[in-house]
Amino acid sequence: MKKASFTERLALLHELHFELAEKNGLEELCRTAVDLGRSATGIDRLSIWFIDENNPKWLQGTYGIDEQGAVRDERSARVEANPDVYDQEFLERRVPFRLIKGGSAYDHTSTVVGTADLVVAPMWDGAHSIGVLSGDNLLSGRRIGNQDCELAALLARMAGYLVTIKRKEEMLRKDARELERMATTDELTGILNRRTGMQFLEHQLSVARRIRRPLVVCFIDLDGLKRVNDNHGHHVGDQFIVAIASLIQEAVRDSDIVCRMGGDEFMVVLPMSGSSDAEVVLERLHRLAGKSETLTQISADRWYSVGTVTWDPDDAQSTGKETVGTIAQRLVRDADHRMYEQKRARGAAR
Repeated sequence: MKKASFTERLALLHELHFELAEKNGLEELCRTAVDLGRSATGIDRLSIWFIDENNPKWLQGTYGIDEQGAVRDERSARVEANPDVYDQEFLERRVPFRLIKGGSAYDHTSTVVGTADLVVAPMWDGAHSIGVLSGDNLLSGRRIGNQDCELAALLARMAGYLVTIKRKEEMLRKDARELERMATTDELTGILNRRTGMQFLEHQLSVARRIRRPLVVCFIDLDGLKRVNDNHGHHVGDQFIVAIASLIQEAVRDSDIVCRMGGDEFMVVLPMSGSSDAEVVLERLHRLAGKSETLTQISADRWYSVGTVTWDPDDAQSTGKETVGTIAQRLVRDADHRMYEQKRARGAAR
């Protein structure tokens, strides 16, 4: 097959840049670069390797072209860089590419599979080398010329630029996810915090009002936490809270919502449920607590008081004039009040 002219391949490389920029992740970017990059550079086999951040003497594989001309997943490959090729001058990008005439061609396991012209070009993030683009003409046996090398170097520069952008985008997404997690979850227990729990309650109230189904709010307060802190220390008290949060999550259904309201108080929202559903969940919680070695080692007594309240959109007191925010605050207040009534009736201490 006749190789396209330099101008034609340069145009293909230009088009490839836009296609690579639209890829969602690094894997698809690298796969497409080595696949479509063959036509743009005129080189039979291309592969992209990332430099190991912890040990720059090693290269981590991504994707490459195998001995049959097919795209191969080489992400499990890790090879030691040839110091004669990947020297300081190359890694500092003081040379745009290296051309080796009649060198040994390798597969992804560093096994020699033949002899061919080879080219390697550094990938750059603007400050450091992050990887290399390597290529050879093992399949066609054609010689690699300077124009081929220049196009390979352009592809390497393009790939390095886009890889850097993708990595920064992923870091930003990761930071955003972490900020969201910190804003929505309780740091100690990992469950939802009060603000997010109230938002979920308001949302479920809107759903309940629309589909005309009741929901239940349970308020759970730990008994004797002060005694645990005084007798065992606050670190054990924290373990107590974490263990209880885990048990509550295990006891509820997948559709239920658990949040820590603060201190030793938890709220459970049971959508599309009535008082009998709440009794089943609380009974399950009681059984799990009795089997918990962590809780029995800390306290042999029943360790919680609970108050429940059911909201039915068809109830005469449930008018459509109240906002879900107002209803949510009232339900929490009523459940909290009933919880304290149970606590006083049992003579439970905080």
